[in-house]
Amino acid sequence: MNKKEYVFILGSYACDKKCPYCIAKMNKNNTESFEKEFEKLKKTLQEYKNKKITFNNFILSGNGETSLYKIEELKKIKDLVEETKIFTDYRIQTSGNLFGEKEKLELFSNWIKEVTVISSNSKEDQDFYKYKIAYLKSKEFIKTERVRVNIVVTNENLLKINKYISDYSKMPNIETIALKILDNSNNNSTESKWVEEHAFKHNKINELLELITEENKFITFKNKRFVFKTKEDKLLTIHYSEKNTYDGINITNSFKWHKKEIKKGIYGELSKVEEELAEAKDALEQNNTLMYLIELSDIVGAVEGIIEKHGLSLEEIITFSDKVKESKQYE
Repeated sequence: MNKKEYVFILGSYACDKKCPYCIAKMNKNNTESFEKEFEKLKKTLQEYKNKKITFNNFILSGNGETSLYKIEELKKIKDLVEETKIFTDYRIQTSGNLFGEKEKLELFSNWIKEVTVISSNSKEDQDFYKYKIAYLKSKEFIKTERVRVNIVVTNENLLKINKYISDYSKMPNIETIALKILDNSNNNSTESKWVEEHAFKHNKINELLELITEENKFITFKNKRFVFKTKEDKLLTIHYSEKNTYDGINITNSFKWHKKEIKKGIYGELSKVEEELAEAKDALEQNNTLMYLIELSDIVGAVEGIIEKHGLSLEEIITFSDKVKESKQYE
């Protein structure tokens, strides 16, 4: 069994950033010693390996900044994770401080370095997050390969999003770009109140999609992610209604795609194809081209479920379909 990603969160709140929406503080995450955290990780990964469960990504995250841990501790995690051989790729989330830690940066040279920003302008970003080192214009950041940029979407920067995407997309070291929609935990914390006032809301997703498609090519909607390609052919994703990895709370999905009530099907059965087909028809009635394309991709996914149930692959069926088309040319 293959799963999307596994997130491991280090407990320390130590951080060089002052995010007004700090997720760890907003959700009041627990902290434990590194030794206890590491032993839990070791046990969990061994259990997954024994069950033959694999993941696309291992993500090293934290309540605070991961690179503030000792290099010996970070190396223990890196070695353990890579030695299990159950992950296809690896990411380390950083405030940007990692780019000022040469030895630690070299340690994670083969990992994707993931940073979260509010702007493509270094000064604007630094003023917002109030960190000391302007890492975005540093040689270390510009020269470091395998960088992923998460751009937080707010009411204030919404109309500049395409510019930010373009700016980062033109940087050779940027591997992927993601737009981050913040989740409000609905408590009385300062952070939650900031999110309520400033963050772009999930129920306005159509407004964001229309803006993005003006300058970027829509590819698909899969695993609750909208996938685009930028003009520079960089992968761009928008995470929508995704499970909050910090506290296990599902983001409230108040946005409805369809105006009609559509009966849910079962994946691997013809009923799932019928469900997706009905949704595609509803999208056409709404004259929503983007939604229609998404539903078409879902139809393909539903058909793939039936095919796999019979021990075949989608690629084999496509090959057979091509052969049928070829033979009909000579009838």
